[in-house]
Amino acid sequence: MKFLKVLLLDRKELKELDYSILLTAIAILFYGVFNIYTATNVYYARLQLIWLGLSLVTVYVILLMDYRKVYKIVDFFYWVVVLLLVLVLFQDAVKGASGWFSIGSRGFQPAEFAKLTTMLMVGKELQKVDGNINTVKNFFRVTFYAAVPVVLILLQPDMGITMIMFFIILGIYYAMGLHLRVILGGFAFI
Repeated sequence: MKFLKVLLLDRKELKELDYSILLTAIAILFYGVFNIYTATNVYYARLQLIWLGLSLVTVYVILLMDYRKVYKIVDFFYWVVVLLLVLVLFQDAVKGASGWFSIGSRGFQPAEFAKLTTMLMVGKELQKVDGNINTVKNFFRVTFYAAVPVVLILLQPDMGITMIMFFIILGIYYAMGLHLRVILGGFAFI
């Protein structure tokens, strides 16, 4: 519990949140639960509501955290997720993909956590290079941390999460000012 207190922000900083975006996201999530209810049955809607509640608690805890302190432990979480992505490759394939750990009747997909840890790690590396991603050395340094989990997810194979991660990373690179000719050259190469 003391560990969590070290990461917490001052509650006064919560006043700076953009509540319109937060409330819009929550409304979209409830609309999704409604659609699940109308398309399936009460069981799946209730299950989705439980996960939604847990997610909102998690979001609240994350909002209380000071990202500068979280950055100190990003490396640890990134490499734990990379290790999990390697280990999941040795699981039995289900419908041709081996991307899940079975936990009772449920499953755990490390690729979902890889999206978050990869964004954090790429952000941390971009901070180390002062956001200058247009030099070859800096580009490949940052891209290494983006490519490791993407390649491991591609080996599962899970093309959906691979594409999501690709566009997230591309968005980060674009926001950091990566030259458009590099982006278009990458698309031409692909």
